[in-house]
Amino acid sequence: MNLKRMTPRLAGRLVLAAAALLAALPAATTAQAQNFPSRPLKIIVPYAPGGGTDVLARLVGQALSTTLAQPVVVDNRPGGAANIGAEAVAKSPPDGYTLLVENSNFAMTAGMYPHLSFDKATDFIPVALIGSVPVIL
Repeated sequence: MNLKRMTPRLAGRLVLAAAALLAALPAATTAQAQNFPSRPLKIIVPYAPGGGTDVLARLVGQALSTTLAQPVVVDNRPGGAANIGAEAVAKSPPDGYTLLVENSNFAMTAGMYPHLSFDKATDFIPVALIGSVPVIL
């Protein structure tokens, strides 16, 4: 673009556009996403303390705490064929701060309890497979 041959009207528009761009820059820096996590995480284990699922959840929690530099609390909520703990996670805000550690019981009990206050198929998002145990019948 030849700046010498620019009309005053076009020059005014360019100055206006540049001013708008400069005015928007501070807003762009404040609109960035917050760092995750900014508070402690909670892992809910729907089984009694000391079992295999609990031990695995505590190992994962310890590794997450070290990696994310945030405390990770393991909360055991046994009972109701693991539905009590699962319900607590289903009713928590979907912000990624509450996790559920489940085993194959999760899939098996979905058909046994059709009248739960949550849907095991749609209210949860799988994050990771943290263990696998072969079963022999």
